[in-house]
This record gives sequence, C-alpha cells and structure tokens, in this order.
Amino acid sequence: MTLPTLGVRDILTSHEGRVAQTARQMAEAGWPWNAASVTIPSVGWRTEIDGTKRLLSDPSLPPLTVNPWIVPVINGQARLQKPPLPYWVTAVCFKLFGVNEWAARLVPALLGALLTLIVADLARMLISRRMAIWAAAVWGSSYFIFDEFRKCMVDPYVAFLSIAAVWAGIRGMQNDECRMTNNEKSVSSSFCIYRSSFIIYFYLFLGMGFLAKGPVVFVPAIAGLIPAWMLQRRGGRRMSYRPHLLGVLIFLLIALPWYAIVLHRVPNAWDLWRYESLGGFGEKNEKPQPLWFYLPQLLLIALPWTPVWVAGIVASARGFRRRGGALLWQAIIVLVFSLITQKKNAYLLPATAAQTLLVIQGLRLWFAAARRTGRTNPPGRLIATAAIVFSVAIAVGFPPFAHFSENRRSFSAVGQEMRFRDLIASRYVPIHTESLPSDAAFYLPLKPPADPTFTEWQVVIDDRRNAVNDSSRVFASLFAGRTVIAVHRVELKSSPVDFRWKVFEVRLAPTPSPSWRGPG
Repeated sequence: MTLPTLGVRDILTSHEGRVAQTARQMAEAGWPWNAASVTIPSVGWRTEIDGTKRLLSDPSLPPLTVNPWIVPVINGQARLQKPPLPYWVTAVCFKLFGVNEWAARLVPALLGALLTLIVADLARMLISRRMAIWAAAVWGSSYFIFDEFRKCMVDPYVAFLSIAAVWAGIRGMQNDECRMTNNEKSVSSSFCIYRSSFIIYFYLFLGMGFLAKGPVVFVPAIAGLIPAWMLQRRGGRRMSYRPHLLGVLIFLLIALPWYAIVLHRVPNAWDLWRYESLGGFGEKNEKPQPLWFYLPQLLLIALPWTPVWVAGIVASARGFRRRGGALLWQAIIVLVFSLITQKKNAYLLPATAAQTLLVIQGLRLWFAAARRTGRTNPPGRLIATAAIVFSVAIAVGFPPFAHFSENRRSFSAVGQEMRFRDLIASRYVPIHTESLPSDAAFYLPLKPPADPTFTEWQVVIDDRRNAVNDSSRVFASLFAGRTVIAVHRVELKSSPVDFRWKVFEVRLAPTPSPSWRGPG
C-alpha cells in the first residue's frame, strides 16, 4: 500500500521541504566522514515585530565553517530548530537512491508499515490475543495514518519511536515474562533476560526519539506507559533496577553528543532549543490556535472508523479500571498538546496507536453484542470487508487525487521551466531562496553564496496576499538596505498569472558592506 506511489505527490509544504532540502544539502556535501565544509553566517537571537523569535544571520559575528551533517544547513543558513535524525536518514536515502520525492519519504512509509505489527502486538497485550489482527486491519485502513506516514516530516519519526518505546516498555513490564516456576522458588533467568532486553529497547527508542524532536518525545512515551503501569499493578514481581541503569546510559550516549557538539560550535543554539521545546507553553505564539482546536479534529483523524472509535471511548470509560489504558494514553497526549499555542494535526500522530486500540474496544463491544444474540460471524465478516475496502480505496484513490489536485500547488513545474530557460543558465547568477518556502527551494539548484559585487539577481517570490512589485512589502523585506535599480516580471507558462508563484529579475546596486552575504 505505502511504497509504490510515494513519489506521486510533490513536496508541497514547507514542513516536508525543510526536511528534504536540509537532507539534500547534506547529501550534496558528501558522506559525513568526507563532507565538504560549508561557510554560513553566524546566527544571533532576534525578536521579530510580531513577537516571533528566530536565529538569524548576524553580520557582526565571524562566519562559521561547518560540516552540514553536524550543523544542518538550509539555503545558506543553520537549521537547528529540530535535531538531525530525520535529516540524516533522508540524506542517506538521497545518497543511495538519488534526490527525489520517493527517496525522501521511503523511511517514514516503512516506519508506518512496521507499526502495523507493533500496534497489533499492543492490542494482543492490552486487550486480547484475538483482537490483534483487527488492530492491524484498522491501522492499515485509516486515512490519517496512511497520509501522514507518507510525508517527509519529523512527526512520523517521533510517532514511530514513541510508540515503539511504549511497546518495548510494556513488553518489559509484562508479569508473565519474568515469573516464578511451579516447582522452583527462584525466577527463571531466561525469562528475566528476555524481559530486561525490552527495557533496554525502551531507552534505545527514547534516545532516538530525543534525537528526532528533542524532549517532545517524552510526552507520548510517558502517556503510553500508563497501560503498562496498570498491568503491573495487577501483581507480579518487581524488576531489577540494573536494566534501567544500562538503558539510561544508552539513552544519554545516543541523545546528548550531537547537542554538546552544536553547543560548542554555534552560539545561541541553547536559546533556540529552549524556545522550540518549551516556548509553545506561552512564549512561542506562532500561528496560535484555540485550546479546543483538537477536539473536532479528532473526529476527522479517526476516519473512517470514527463511529467505532466513539463507541470504544464509551466502552473504555465504562470499564475504566480494566480497559482505560488506551483512553488515558490518547487523552494525555491531546491535553498536553492542546496547551501548546501552535497546533497541527500531525502533532497527534503519536496518539494514533491509542486511537486504534480504542477502535478495537468498540469492535470488541460490537462482537460481544453479536455473541449475545447468537450472530457471531456477520459482524466479523462485515468489519473485515470494510477494512479491505477502506484500504484499497485509500491506496488506489489517493495517488490520482494527489497528482491531479494537490500537485497544482507545487513549485515543481515552475522549477523545471526555469531550468530550461536562460534564467539560471549562469552559475554566477543566484536564485534568491532565503525568503522562499523550503518546498520551492527543493526544486531549485543548490548554489553557493553570491559575490556581493554582482548586480543581477533572479528572485522567486511567494506572496499570495499582496500584489508584488518593486514597492511591495516583500521587496522591502528582501532587499532592506539595498538599492533596487530595476524589476522585470518573468512570465511563466507553468504557473497561472495570479497563482502562488511569481518570478522576477531584479537589478540591485552593489552592496558597500563587506559583511553582507548572498543567499544560498
């Protein structure tokens, strides 16, 4: 379902573009051990007029020469808002399979497919063995899961690693894995070793999650361990603290070295990480959404199983002491992320495992009702048929929808047209990508910083709200402190006149400042 049509949809959003473009620049530099160094401006901590805080170029500081695999770079500037694991994985795929949309989304799609087995095993442990296959069917036929795990973004990595950490933690806490034998007073050592290994896996996944999105990974991981704690409360032996000590050591060895190296190399990096991780609880007010934003979104995220999901919530609430783990898991994630001012549906991707378990609770309620009436087979056949139909409809129907509808917003056609015209024929004439959405920069050639003595520029501008000309807000922000001599609009065949993308040739007077640096 997931792999064949990964490249049908273009890179359409900056969320995908930032990962893909940063990884592209890593791959362009070479492998990590022999990567070509890149010179980028030093960054300073600034507050914009709207209150947004950024690490922006600071000409007063000496430039930095960095390895793009250590200090990620996008469009000639450091990209430190997120840790590097998704960039590293995508860059390796680019080196192996070439720079394209399919390679960019390969690993997230594989992670989503692998989670089918993990979610099924969670259903086996937390609900019943017979419901594991239904959990796999629901997971594979949910539109939100299919869509989000086919995007080159950070969220699929965080979702997989946090859900895998929860799975490993629950496996490690199972009462029957380290148990007393009938005829012995000692605990079976083989069972204890088996159980301890999953505790180590828990910290391994957690460390990789920290390297994917920082401390955010702790929220879904801790929330998901509540079902494990509820299982442990039913009895059984306590586990040795030694696997936890080893696991914490593994976590630290995975999670901290990159942060330490970057802190040593890049000034003000700590301010950015603190702002990105904790600023959402008050300081960070970028595109704020109301507190209740996720409540109606949950109904859409659960499609096409929304009615059964609601029934599962009711069933879990009625038997909360025995079946409330999944409900708590999803509720805690939604509650914590609701307190963050910036909200996106993709942030709830780590809650989809709990959501699937709630759907299974609803199905189980339906099957129980059927058994009481003596009709066991019809509900199972109906649900199985529905899961197959939903899966096929999503897998077959989504690619043409993405190609014919969503790709209209893509910069791909514009970038291809520019390649075949004389707009970028000269490597000495740069494309100004610093102010572009990263999805557009992904379809333009990578270029080194420009010599500031050159006066001829080509500029691509995304400005859907204002008419673009040499006196518009966009030009004023792009070329603050520069003298615009002439502006010429380039007519494109690949983009409607009033559509998203506009291309201009701009002639600028040479800059007198030796500290100014051109765009990437």
